[in-house]
Amino acid sequence: AGWTWDWISIDAVQALLPFWERFWTVAFHIAVSGIAGYGLAKGKGFPFYILAAVLHGAVNYLSVIYVKGILTTNQTEIVLAAFAALVMLAALWLRWRKDKEEPTMPVEVIEPTEPDIPAETDV
Repeated sequence: AGWTWDWISIDAVQALLPFWERFWTVAFHIAVSGIAGYGLAKGKGFPFYILAAVLHGAVNYLSVIYVKGILTTNQTEIVLAAFAALVMLAALWLRWRKDKEEPTMPVEVIEPTEPDIPAETDV
């Protein structure tokens, strides 16, 4: 509300902070969803859900720190961006790392066998 192009010419950083915040907030939510989905796919849904909830709570706690006056608006946005970037890197690492575990669905190898041929009998 009240955002105009004139405001950008006066104080560009403060005017563009909402866009900066939305960019990193959306990226953070995608990354946390990816982490929770990774855990669900690996059969460890609950621990990864708790991890996602704790990470989300940490981001939400930034608003408490801001309201208390410990961080300024710009500092809060920088911390949010850094935290979101770290969570995104963690989600990408989980996605692209090589699994050293056994696959969740073991592949059964079937050895070829010789067909049963009935023995010839003399008539």
